[in-house]
Amino acid sequence: MLEHSNSHNVASSTVPAEKDYFQTPFVPVIPFIGMAIDWYTIAQLEVVGLLLLGLYLGTAVALYLMCCVWLPELRPERSHYHEISGQ
Repeated sequence: MLEHSNSHNVASSTVPAEKDYFQTPFVPVIPFIGMAIDWYTIAQLEVVGLLLLGLYLGTAVALYLMCCVWLPELRPERSHYHEISGQ
């Protein structure tokens, strides 16, 4: 017969106690409800509304790619970042 010793329990030594970290209440529930409401409202759009939404999102993605990926001279300078040396 196998014996189980609590002193060698790996799970109890690696999982922090509940008071050691912050838990956000209703985290899986509230985002899921928000996504369900978003999908419900998008499903209520007419074809013209869906086309305008697609045009808007496509324009936003194109502007982002143009300004931040394809044209590096338009990219804002990040002068407040400095390399950390000695590590």
